[in-house]
Amino acid sequence: MRPARLHRGRLGALVVAALLVGCNKKLHLPVVVNQRPEVSLTQAPVSSTKPYFYSYELRWTGFDPDGSIREYRLAVDPPVPPATDTTWVVTTENRRTFTFNSNDPDSLGTDANPGGYHTIVLKAIDNLGLASEPVTRSFFSYTVAPDVKILHPEPNKLFYPVLPPSVTFTWTGFDPDGVKSRKPVQYKFHLFKDGTEGFSIQQPGAFFDSLRRAYPPNFPKWDSTYSDTTVQIQNLTPGSAYIFAVTCFDEAGAYDPSWSLDRNLLKFYCDFPIVYGPTITMFNDFFRYTYVSPGYLNDPRRYVFLEVPVNRPLTIHWSADPGENSTMKSYRWSMDIDRLDDETPRSGPNDVRHWSFPALSTTSATVGPFANGDLAHTFFLEAEDNNGLKSLGIVSLTIVQPNFQHDLLFVDDTRLTVDEVVAGTDSIRPSYGTKWPAAAELDTFFFARGGVRWRYYAPGTLSPPGIFNGYHYDTLGTATLVNPIVALSTLARYRHVVWYVDQAAQFGTHPPGLRQMSASGQQQTLATYVELGGRVWLMGGGGAYNSLIAKNVTTNDVGGGNIFSFAAGELVPGGMMYDLAHWQSEITSLTAQSAVRAPRVVAGWPGAPDYSGLPPALTRRTAATDPLWPFRTSTQFYTTTCEGEYLSKPNLTVEDLNPDPDAVLFGPGLDTLYTTTSGLPLMTLYRGRENAPFVFSGFPLWFFSRAQAIQLGDWVLQNVWHLSRDPLWRGLRAAPAPPPASSAPPVRASGPGPSARAPGR
Repeated sequence: MRPARLHRGRLGALVVAALLVGCNKKLHLPVVVNQRPEVSLTQAPVSSTKPYFYSYELRWTGFDPDGSIREYRLAVDPPVPPATDTTWVVTTENRRTFTFNSNDPDSLGTDANPGGYHTIVLKAIDNLGLASEPVTRSFFSYTVAPDVKILHPEPNKLFYPVLPPSVTFTWTGFDPDGVKSRKPVQYKFHLFKDGTEGFSIQQPGAFFDSLRRAYPPNFPKWDSTYSDTTVQIQNLTPGSAYIFAVTCFDEAGAYDPSWSLDRNLLKFYCDFPIVYGPTITMFNDFFRYTYVSPGYLNDPRRYVFLEVPVNRPLTIHWSADPGENSTMKSYRWSMDIDRLDDETPRSGPNDVRHWSFPALSTTSATVGPFANGDLAHTFFLEAEDNNGLKSLGIVSLTIVQPNFQHDLLFVDDTRLTVDEVVAGTDSIRPSYGTKWPAAAELDTFFFARGGVRWRYYAPGTLSPPGIFNGYHYDTLGTATLVNPIVALSTLARYRHVVWYVDQAAQFGTHPPGLRQMSASGQQQTLATYVELGGRVWLMGGGGAYNSLIAKNVTTNDVGGGNIFSFAAGELVPGGMMYDLAHWQSEITSLTAQSAVRAPRVVAGWPGAPDYSGLPPALTRRTAATDPLWPFRTSTQFYTTTCEGEYLSKPNLTVEDLNPDPDAVLFGPGLDTLYTTTSGLPLMTLYRGRENAPFVFSGFPLWFFSRAQAIQLGDWVLQNVWHLSRDPLWRGLRAAPAPPPASSAPPVRASGPGPSARAPGR
């Protein structure tokens, strides 16, 4: 067995022990003194009088030659001279981020107030508790002062606003060198009233001196908030002057030291506004009205008059603008209340003849449905702001019972030029402008009996028959109406309405009725008529233009035309093109040259018309298709382009087409009938369930050849609407021989009566 090998260290110890034993003497070893550890800063501001930021990281390292470092001790700004009660922070870390208080921002301070002057003392403690020599680093630090600005009401040193007794102030703050956030950590604000707390408007110097010296740095008696940037102050005294002041603080404790009547001070006077109360807006699917001014008057001059359908509920929405510097408090409503000051609570949900409970969240009401015997109702809306000021909105409701007694009404909403009779003669002075037709010519083209002398034209000039000759209809022109908006009670007498309108760049005294009813504050009677079940064909090249031009955003218009886009907020719910025609993506209103029957238009739904009856193409008039009209040149009559309106972006209209509530059949509710040569929809038929069938043609029917215009008109009136036509002559000659009297009975007229502008009847 091999002996165990001794470790060299153990062998040395045994030799020493043997020597000690052999000499038989005591050995006294020297005492080893514990050596002090060392510590040094590896990252810190240099000892300098130059300013540094108030927040940064310090790093250090320690070394003990005969042991190890147990901990470090830190002191920030210890007493001078050193005291026994110095507060030391114990840590085992080798780095730390310090945030120093800078009481004197943007300045190195003075001897009495050194501002951002700071000292750090660092010691290392070894494993036996011995401390190193302290390392001291002294330096200046500073912070960039935060700033605050009043946003509303906006301050202006040149203009002092008059504000109501209840005001909401809003401000914003910014800390450019914030560590955790660029927002101040605290705001303080105060309202100074002239003549109180030693404050006087007449002594601005003393006021600003107090802001600079008396209040900082703690701003005693000022209100404080840590996150809110708005405050509402109530019960101000009318006739008094005030200054609202606000300041802010950053993480280093610095405040905004500058004061300005353009920024963080708002000087104002308190009084009630000259016009009292909020400004009310009321609206629903077919009207929108904003009062010109507030007021609490039960005066018919402030009534909004609406025609509403029988047997249908009516929902009215509202909002109110309380004016600058005020907020809304509540709304309440009633219908047919006897006295506006009757504060009797409602007996139940059906008691609408008393005021509803006032609430800020009450922004709509549904009334009706109304019975056949109802004639009129009056809806009242009361809006109150935070100053107790009130306004009254009033809607007068006339109940309309549609009877649909007659088949068809043509509404001429164009603003074409009119003829002038030369005084004392049997001739006319044409005012045709540059293009055919003028107003009388279009009446003749549509409605003339034909084969009779053309009034005011040369003897022997016979009128052509109108393309709608043989149908039973009434006509109505809006150009001569005092109010060009056709009343719902008038439209509701007919089952079908053909409404044609041009873009009418110059419309004289009255805008087209379609444009007028689409403006703010007007009832869209045509939309209400469709809700009642009436059927409409809107055509002429100006339907989209007139209903949307008031909402036009010019920045997206191109090529001399108009673009009406859903994305731009122009083509939105509440408008006829969006709700009735269901053109809901983007409409371009420019020009067209021809129309092509859509290749995919097929009958595949119950009750679908025979699409094969549509002309394969619609082409402009030429000398080969249409004889030149009297007083016209070829350039005027055979025009190459017309007003055109078409869908310029994909338009997806998918809905449940099955009337059975227990079964679902999703499909397109909109059929494209004609497109441009590039495939953009020009004419559509909406046949879904959201409203009655609605035909829209983005072109004037009279631009195309007479034969095609007849064929397309017959297709809509007969195949879609199932109207009948007497077999009257509609020849293509401009001046045919008069037909037998028995075969040309006069057009039946009822209701508004036929237009009197057509000299060729």
